[in-house]
Amino acid sequence: MGAWRSNIEVWESFDYQKKLASLPDLEGKLNINTATKEELILLLGIGPTYSTRIIEARPFNRIEDIQKIKGIGPKTFERIKNRISLTDENPE
Repeated sequence: MGAWRSNIEVWESFDYQKKLASLPDLEGKLNINTATKEELILLLGIGPTYSTRIIEARPFNRIEDIQKIKGIGPKTFERIKNRISLTDENPE
């Protein structure tokens, strides 16, 4: 059963990676209060686990509040702080 489970995890990971590859590059700032999981993953150092934690911790009142999430500390914040916001700065 272990090998079967491993094959499923690899397949799911492959599908997920294909989905991410189809997303456009992140331009401008990303609203951390409204961004999708896939959009959050485009931020350097934010993967599926952290993006889920960000979504579950919403709403944020300040971008610095993202550091309250387990695993997102000062180093990660420094890498992403210029790429995140609390407003939609790029309306379509």
